[in-house]
Amino acid sequence: MTRRSVKIARIARNLVLGAAIATGFSGGAQAASLDIYVAPGGYHGGHQGDWRGGHGGRHYGDRICRPGEAVQKAFRQGMRRPGIERVTRREVVVTGRFRGHRAMLVFDRNSSRCRVLYSRGI
Repeated sequence: MTRRSVKIARIARNLVLGAAIATGFSGGAQAASLDIYVAPGGYHGGHQGDWRGGHGGRHYGDRICRPGEAVQKAFRQGMRRPGIERVTRREVVVTGRFRGHRAMLVFDRNSSRCRVLYSRGI
């Protein structure tokens, strides 16, 4: 089962349980019927069909600079053989070679686009 079908199954189960509890507590001997239809498209929460894209195409977890993104950005800036030196709460340090010499780039960990804080040798 895919994640979407598991999510739909959970929603349907919760609806059925809620209806059963509601009819049980309503008292009386009235019979209640419940029809549930799950559309082929599944459940869409938020503004996913909206042209604005909800969160601008990015999720809340993407607000930090990931080490892999920092390495890719260092490579695009001309650093050869970039590698992670260290990752702290505030920065990602990438070292490598630039025009035959050692180079270092320090990226801001708390920016979504890996802003360069400091560079040496580039």
